[in-house]
Amino acid sequence: LVAFLVVAIDDNTIVEVTPSVATAGGHSAGHTFTVTLNAGQTLPVKSNYILFDRDLSGTRVVAKDGKKIALFNGNTLTCIPGDMGKGHDHIFEQAIPIDTWGRQFAVTGSEGRYRDLVKITAAADNDTIWCNNTYMTTLNAGQSHTFWLYASGGY
Repeated sequence: LVAFLVVAIDDNTIVEVTPSVATAGGHSAGHTFTVTLNAGQTLPVKSNYILFDRDLSGTRVVAKDGKKIALFNGNTLTCIPGDMGKGHDHIFEQAIPIDTWGRQFAVTGSEGRYRDLVKITAAADNDTIWCNNTYMTTLNAGQSHTFWLYASGGY
């Protein structure tokens, strides 16, 4: 399952979540819900169980009134690399705040692999995506674009 976990740092932390897809908890895509957490409390959010509509990329999570949160996102049952058959990995990472994102990135392939899957999610409307000086697409806030990056340098 695709999921994320919000961890409150302070008491009375109001967290607003606008999921990009329906959640297993019954929240609709695009509709904001609010939860108040105290220090150390967590809010787990899982995507719905619909096979091809469960990617939470682009979900917006905001802590109100200057409060701090930590957010961990990932997947509880995935296969990395994807062609490994019945492999099931649990993979999570801590998300970084949008205001720390850069505007240019260097992406390299993994050693020993002929391709890697790259996913870009836009923080703002009209974000133009380029790869090796070639236009790829324009995204709005919360939208994603996925492509293969080949060891040969192409995509």
